[in-house]
Amino acid sequence: MARTTALKPALRRLALCAAAACAALLIAACGAPQDDMGGMDMGSETGSDEERQEFAFTGTVQGVDSARNIVSVANDEIPGWMMAMTMNFYVQPAEIIDSLEAGDRITATVYSGDFQNLYEVELVPDP
Repeated sequence: MARTTALKPALRRLALCAAAACAALLIAACGAPQDDMGGMDMGSETGSDEERQEFAFTGTVQGVDSARNIVSVANDEIPGWMMAMTMNFYVQPAEIIDSLEAGDRITATVYSGDFQNLYEVELVPDP
């Protein structure tokens, strides 16, 4: 019985420390600087095709997940829409996924507001 009562204050202190640590992390996360995406046209996910702007996309394949039809691509900067970065994309047409591998250069079409899909993907021939 004495052992149980001796543990209660220790558990309370541990719980208070854990709660204080969580609160500190939450406050720090809320005050953390956000990514500067001001130069990106976020577009409208619900806009019609006529409202969406089309962009030429080029990049280097970093990885391929054929089972999920996804490629990881380090894209070149797309002025007015997206800075250079590495992202995962679904590939259209799906059949091209089998011919892609890491290191390949590709071209595609992308649309403002759609950050998940690459359309009309083509493999750039080696020079």
